[in-house]
Amino acid sequence: MMGRRGSAILAVEDATVIRAGRSANLAVRILLQGGSGSKFYNRHMDKDLVLAGQRVSKGQVVGRMGGSGSSRAIHLHFE
Repeated sequence: MMGRRGSAILAVEDATVIRAGRSANLAVRILLQGGSGSKFYNRHMDKDLVLAGQRVSKGQVVGRMGGSGSSRAIHLHFE
């Protein structure tokens, strides 16, 4: 998804942060495990605002839009 640098990235449901930080290509990413059992992966953020093990609520800001890693455009991978 394309967006403006610094735009808020929100948790889509109550979840636990499984991973946070940088991946091998230095992209800032987080992985959330939702209460439904679904996993939500966000990548290429400018900044993550959560830590592994942290509980987050639906609608909580978990990161900021960016273009970290091997990216050349401001966007977010949401899987």
